[in-house]
Amino acid sequence: MKNIIIVVLFTLSTFCLAQTININSTVFSTNGEKTFPIWVEAGTTIQPNSPIKSISVKEFNVIPNSNGNDLVFNKTILVYSDSVSTVPSGKSWKLESVQNELQIGDEYAGGIVFYLDGNGGGKIFAPYSLARKSSNSARIYCEELNYDGYSDWVLPSSEDLWSFWINHHKYEFIRTVEVWVSDESHYTYDDSSFNLSSGQITGENRSNHLMVIPIRQF
Repeated sequence: MKNIIIVVLFTLSTFCLAQTININSTVFSTNGEKTFPIWVEAGTTIQPNSPIKSISVKEFNVIPNSNGNDLVFNKTILVYSDSVSTVPSGKSWKLESVQNELQIGDEYAGGIVFYLDGNGGGKIFAPYSLARKSSNSARIYCEELNYDGYSDWVLPSSEDLWSFWINHHKYEFIRTVEVWVSDESHYTYDDSSFNLSSGQITGENRSNHLMVIPIRQF
C-alpha cells in the first residue's frame, strides 16, 4: 500500500509540473509527444499553459518555388500564455524554447520590457512610437499616445531611463543620444534630458527636438 501511495504522489507531482502547450486546441507535453523544435504551419493556433510564460518562436516566410517552398527567416517573436496566437498566412513558425518568467528585452503588454520589479510587475517602452519632439510637446505626446490598445503612456523619469540605460545595448535600434525626461528642470532656458551614452542627466534647450521614449507600467 505504501508503494502504491508513493507511485500516485510521484505521478501527480510529475503531472502538475509538466510544461504543456495547446496546438490547435490539443494539449501536448513539451517533454513528451512534442519536443523542441516544433514546426507549425500557417493557420495553426498556439497557446502555452502555466507555468510556461512564453515560447520563443522563429518566424519564416514561405516562398513558393518550382520544387516546393523555401523558408526565409523573418524575425524572432514570443508567444505568450495570456492569449491564443495564430501562425499568419504565408508564414511558418519554429517553436524553439520556453520561458517561465518575463525577461528584460521581452515584448509584452504593448512594448518591450526594460524593468522588472520582482513581483510580477515592471515597465515597458513603446519601440514603434518613438518620436522627436520639443520639450513642451514631449509630455503631451506620451499622454495622448494610444498604442497597441494601451493609453496610459507617460514620459519617463531619469530613474526610469537609468533602468533603461543599464540594458540599452539590448535595444540597438535606438540610435540616439539625448532623450527628454520628466524631471523638473533647474535651468532657466533648458529642460532636463538624459544622455544614453553616458547615463547622465544634462540640460537641453527646450525648443530642441530630442527623442521621446513613451513608457508604461504593468
